[in-house]
Amino acid sequence: MDALLRMCEDHYYDFDPRADVPVAAAHALSEDLMLPALVDLACLRHEDRAEIRTLIPQLFTEAGRPLPSKAAAAFARAKAVAQQCLDGLLSPDEAIVPLIRFLMRVPSCGGMYCHDEGDILRFEETHHAGHNLEQPATGTVPDWFPDNDAAEQFREFLHSLTVSDHECA
Repeated sequence: MDALLRMCEDHYYDFDPRADVPVAAAHALSEDLMLPALVDLACLRHEDRAEIRTLIPQLFTEAGRPLPSKAAAAFARAKAVAQQCLDGLLSPDEAIVPLIRFLMRVPSCGGMYCHDEGDILRFEETHHAGHNLEQPATGTVPDWFPDNDAAEQFREFLHSLTVSDHECA
């Protein structure tokens, strides 16, 4: 059920436009999870985006769970990506792009930067500089990495993210 609800969040908040909620709903029905919204979702096609979007809050209600806000869902995804990277399931290069998307490109739940888990922007800029085809001029290493120890700082950032007790509204 958790995987199905995450997929519904992916669709609802456009985190993953490829999320095929009707197929996942049909699969859940085949595992004897009978909820009216699941039946309705399983009867739709992936292209029926508006109808799927209408049924997702109903599914969460029937499952007895609140539909998280977009900020809360994005923060949970960022924590999961951070844990996968720390566990060695994702490389830092594979983790940085979804972290940037979930922590910077999704509006926060309040304040200037609700997640307060360090400055992901510095890692984005370092990532970009590290993948620039042209070699930077001597002395242009960003000030935030004066020792050029970005990997360790990134691991510390990931750890602080995974242990965060922040709850987005």
